[in-house]
Amino acid sequence: MDWHKHLVAPELLGPPEPADRDDLAARLDRLIVQQESAWPELRRARDAWFACRYRETALGAFRVRLEYNPAREASVAAPVDPASIRRRACFLCPEQMPPPERGLAVDGDFALFLNPFPIFYPHPVAIHRDHRPQALAPCLPAMFPLARRLAGRFSLLYNGPCCGASAPDHLHFQAIPRYSTLIEADVHHLAEPALADRRRELPAIEGVAAFTIDGYSRTVIVLEGEREEKLRQAVVGWLHRLPANPAGAEPLVNLLLWYGQTGWTIALFPRRCHRPSNYAVAPGNGVLVSPGAIDLAGVIVTPRRCDFEGLDAPAIAAIFQEVCLPLDAIDGAAAAPAVDRPAAPAAVAEPEVDVGLVEARPVVEVVLAGAWQCGDRIVPPGSYTACGVAAEVRLVGADKSFAGDETLRLKPADQAAGRFQLRNVTIGADFHWERRENQTFAGSLTLLSDGAGALTVVNGVPLERYLESVIASEMRADAPLEFLKAHAVISRSWALAQLAARARVGPLAAAAYPPLAGRRWSWTDRTRHDRFDLCADDHCQRYQGLARADRPAVKEVIAATRGLVLAVAGQVLDARFAKCCGGMSEAYASAWGDVPVAGLEPVRCAPAGAAAAPDLTVEAAAAEWIRGEPDAYCRTRDRRVLGRILPDYDLETGAFYRWDLDVERTELEATIRRKTGWDPGELQELVPLQRGHSGRLVRLLLVGTRGRLLLGKELEIRRALSPSHLYSSAFVVDPVGGDGGPPRRFRFRGAGWGHGVGLCQVGAAVMAVQGAGHADILTHYYRGAKLVRLYR
Repeated sequence: MDWHKHLVAPELLGPPEPADRDDLAARLDRLIVQQESAWPELRRARDAWFACRYRETALGAFRVRLEYNPAREASVAAPVDPASIRRRACFLCPEQMPPPERGLAVDGDFALFLNPFPIFYPHPVAIHRDHRPQALAPCLPAMFPLARRLAGRFSLLYNGPCCGASAPDHLHFQAIPRYSTLIEADVHHLAEPALADRRRELPAIEGVAAFTIDGYSRTVIVLEGEREEKLRQAVVGWLHRLPANPAGAEPLVNLLLWYGQTGWTIALFPRRCHRPSNYAVAPGNGVLVSPGAIDLAGVIVTPRRCDFEGLDAPAIAAIFQEVCLPLDAIDGAAAAPAVDRPAAPAAVAEPEVDVGLVEARPVVEVVLAGAWQCGDRIVPPGSYTACGVAAEVRLVGADKSFAGDETLRLKPADQAAGRFQLRNVTIGADFHWERRENQTFAGSLTLLSDGAGALTVVNGVPLERYLESVIASEMRADAPLEFLKAHAVISRSWALAQLAARARVGPLAAAAYPPLAGRRWSWTDRTRHDRFDLCADDHCQRYQGLARADRPAVKEVIAATRGLVLAVAGQVLDARFAKCCGGMSEAYASAWGDVPVAGLEPVRCAPAGAAAAPDLTVEAAAAEWIRGEPDAYCRTRDRRVLGRILPDYDLETGAFYRWDLDVERTELEATIRRKTGWDPGELQELVPLQRGHSGRLVRLLLVGTRGRLLLGKELEIRRALSPSHLYSSAFVVDPVGGDGGPPRRFRFRGAGWGHGVGLCQVGAAVMAVQGAGHADILTHYYRGAKLVRLYR
């Protein structure tokens, strides 16, 4: 076979690399650019992929994602029986490749080409340069080094000749962007305490960890190790344990492999059949789903809209159960017994929390009330200016000054009387209610230098005193008492969960996902704080000092709930909350990392007798829901209720449950340029690609005359489309005017305020006004959680 005309000339991919550098990922990036320029079919495939739609559904303790990808129909429907394969020419051989198609030689046997029918983008395929049948054994020696050379940016997958490969006659494997499948995040998150008992150890050889995932709805054998030869030995060992394939080839198996800081990870999916019994090419007779490695790894490819919108968790579980080989059918594959998890969190003493009040300020003005101690020196009361000079921190008063290398710590000489006021503290940073105010605090004061003259101010305070301010800052102190009690439990649970998380690896951060052209995929969570436990603004919880907290009702609420937390599966719940859910709360993974969190599942914000919400992950249902005003606890415009629970600056918003916004196209274009750095040209449309269970957008495609940009998750969408933030990402958009050209403006109709995960503050307040107790409120929004007292 003549491969030379289809292997890209090295000079087309830029200057040669130094002899000591092997940046295959960079060369692959340049190949993608070259092929998009030279190969129109690949450009069309890229554009079609960007318009793919997604929805997610819970499957036990985990999730699966459906991808609506019509371009994959030919592959999913392809006959792969021997007679059909013999009748067609091999589309992976160079003789059948389109003239513009080029590949990149990666070793003596394989070359990387780009799939013109991608499931993800980019979707490279490693094709063997001999026409030989598909088999795992000759692929493995190439897969291990290739995964490492791609610098953790791509995962590799193998589909067996009888279970997913549409070209079983030609040896190949595939590459997909890292973390495109859910199992990659799921394996990482098995270290989380709430999921730790899902890991069930399997028999393993020395140097290799082997385990399965309990309750995963399909059989998977996960292998981890640092030594390639040991992992290859382990894979071969498991293949020998699988039942023989009646067709005479290797055992039925799919494989996913990736490389990270701790070595290689392999997910092996043993199979018992190729396609489910309800597989049907003709519409109306079944489902057009042909599971391969990607489907079993958590992303189910559906070329038909009816399957995309109609498949639910029981149907997906049935498909997995039918095509996957159960673990007990594998010789010698008995899993270790499940590890019992504690029924409740262990009791603790009340902790102290370090709260970041301001960051990156060159100068900070502080007023000290009472005497303070700085090491062995006494700091008298009065006004002071703090500044950073290189790595040094200086505190300068009228008569005295104090200095420290990088850190200056002050403690009140009298804990009961010591107070400090911080001037010009920003609240609502980057939100539409942003402003500055002077705030007074109790507890210790720490000034930290960043080494370049900027200061961070940290307040150390006992947790219960911290909560007094949080409750009064988040809500009015004269809010319904049971509502305030519920919020005290939530805020305490959330804070303790963050303290516990500091000692763990934690959920995958957005930075772990490789950057990809045409996409802004990010979320912001507490992981950014490395110099203190919690910040004082909406990023964590509002903590605005003593002025709002020194009220009898607040102290009564904190005292009545002292030490009380929400717990799920023996762990303190990371109890999130939002201002207004819009009628349905959201799943954790729609706003933050790709990890399922028990207790933060979507909940209807309505009485038990209210009509059930439709499936808001389906676009038509979400649009109808957002345009309407279905019954919900949070559907209130009663200023008497809202005025009892919301601070004045929140009341300025006016609309919570449903909101409307008209934006001129040119104004929106300018905002997008400023917020994202991407120039849409003339903005043509905003295309919803994925919605969460509350109707909030998780993926949004911006289409302009100069290209397209994929945005996610919900906060990234809200930031990109507003000078501050949109109230929520649960919105629909109507173009207005244009007379055949670009719209003159865009009309937004939205639901709710905030991310929508966990408790709905407006809805919970209405429940309290209607007579619900704090326990009723908490069990409504946090299903499956229990109230536990950690300390008294």
